[in-house]
Amino acid sequence: MQKRALEHPNIEVMWNSAVNEAYGNEKGKLGGLKVQNVVTGEVTDLEVNGLFFAIGHEPATVFLEGQLATDEDGYIKVKPGTTETSVEGVFAAGDVQDKKWRQAITAAGTGCMAALQVEHFLEEHGIQEGKSDPVQSEQVRNDTSTLADQHGEANELLPNDRPEKMEIFEDGHSHLVHNHLSENGAPASPSKELVASFL
Repeated sequence: MQKRALEHPNIEVMWNSAVNEAYGNEKGKLGGLKVQNVVTGEVTDLEVNGLFFAIGHEPATVFLEGQLATDEDGYIKVKPGTTETSVEGVFAAGDVQDKKWRQAITAAGTGCMAALQVEHFLEEHGIQEGKSDPVQSEQVRNDTSTLADQHGEANELLPNDRPEKMEIFEDGHSHLVHNHLSENGAPASPSKELVASFL
């Protein structure tokens, strides 16, 4: 990319220079820049109608102080195809671990990956709370019914008799299932209503 930029006929590289000021024209739009040569101190006017700021690509990882493995440029090293770092339970996402692409959309993607990996890590180590906790699930159902009653709304998903039970489906997820009852109180199999699903 550097070679292509240097050889492009429409690109002029101004070495050892810094932009001191941007100013407008008579139309109220960008008209030019005050550019200073940092070696000689000379300031010149550069007529332009567009300006892009580049903040560089120095990853903000100094605060880690060597607690995670990084490369020679300070990017956090992760296991290929994951967001796992050199420390178990620590995951890295975004530009701090992306040395190649460094785009907003790829940063968002690795953010999603990291969130999912954190969830799986917590589940594997038995330290994630609330997902399939029967006590908490019951509290959620109670709270939901109370809110529906307060607003005078029929609570179709959470009937008063609360015959829900947790079942493990083939997809490996836990599902809260309501078995519909017949008029005599017996289960009206195989009619079931999915109340909630827990990953």
